[in-house]
Amino acid sequence: MRILLSCCIVLLVFTVNAQFREPKFGKVEPAELQLTRYDKDTTADALMFFDFGYSRFDVNQARQFQFIYNRHFRIKIFRKSAFHYADVSIILHKNGSARENLENLLAVTYNMVDGKMVKTKLASDKIYKAESKNFVIEKFAFPEVKEGSVIELSYTINSDFLRNFRGWAFQHKYPTLWSQYEYVIPEYFSYRRSSRGYLPFEINKNEPGHATQAF
Repeated sequence: MRILLSCCIVLLVFTVNAQFREPKFGKVEPAELQLTRYDKDTTADALMFFDFGYSRFDVNQARQFQFIYNRHFRIKIFRKSAFHYADVSIILHKNGSARENLENLLAVTYNMVDGKMVKTKLASDKIYKAESKNFVIEKFAFPEVKEGSVIELSYTINSDFLRNFRGWAFQHKYPTLWSQYEYVIPEYFSYRRSSRGYLPFEINKNEPGHATQAF
């Protein structure tokens, strides 16, 4: 299931009374580390516990609108074949003075060592940039990832590109227990919502100017 938003004359918005609250970053339960497989799909090499997205608009110091995108997810790695989830590339757009900036990046690997939870944070000097004319790609790898690890990522993108409203994929290669995307659109802008997939959202209610889909 995917959701895409593009500029349009008509504003269509949907909302959900969310039944699942976003966990606090770093509040990993011992049971998440002790989990050795996903019983509903024992062939899964990884399990995404949750994936939260939140988009909104804000006004910067120059009194211009910016698009703000937040993402927060937590993934259990069962096997080496899912290690690619620990290699992250975040694509940022740029065009002249207009840019997208990555902020508030938190990336932590959790392992169980001698019966205790050990947290390993991504060091700032382990983030690398690759630039082209219209893009900046920030790349990094979660540290100390092994079979049984839990990885957690949270970040914010501030964007000058108001037309580039970021979409959302509710399911991925491996199972996702809960995926939720919320967005707030001011009355000054109009977007058209388009979803792809045949499965219904878990909750889907309407409320002007504020939307959340959960799956």
